[in-house]
Amino acid sequence: MGAVILNVLIVFLILNCVLMVLSILLQEDKSGGGIGMIGGSSQSFFGASSSTILSKITTIMLTVFLVLSVTIAIVSSSFTRQSVISVEDIEKTELEIADEGIEKKVIAEVPAKVLVEDFDTQFFNLIRNNKDKEFVETIYETEDQYYVLKKKLNKSEEERILGLLRSVGFTLESETTVIKTE
Repeated sequence: MGAVILNVLIVFLILNCVLMVLSILLQEDKSGGGIGMIGGSSQSFFGASSSTILSKITTIMLTVFLVLSVTIAIVSSSFTRQSVISVEDIEKTELEIADEGIEKKVIAEVPAKVLVEDFDTQFFNLIRNNKDKEFVETIYETEDQYYVLKKKLNKSEEERILGLLRSVGFTLESETTVIKTE
């Protein structure tokens, strides 16, 4: 319903603009003998008092233009308020997803083999702490185009890697090229 009102107001605004331009072009030039577009012939076409009538029409159309512009701005802003995403909206959506039983897929085990490109862009380059980077380098080695686990991890190493993966948002959804081997 609101969109229909907005569209009708916009159509009226466009019509008002066209009519206002025409009324301005039909007005007599104020300097008397100017070379206005149609100003010189408007006196003979509309009569001697046409100048004051056209001025009043132009004033009314300008007022209508301003009122329509403000009205359109108010009506359209009522639509855009709901399209702005705030932190509260994001948190609320996450809670709704959790309530619906949709679980966010997180890394449950350390990937044994990951493409170098994915590993670098989605994980390694996002780690800020140099000690964490050194730790990751002791766990993974490059083979061809993959990062591969060097050894079987103990529980603390596995938890540390999983914590790092989660801290940078490395999830199964973004982990499209992971090949898990046993």
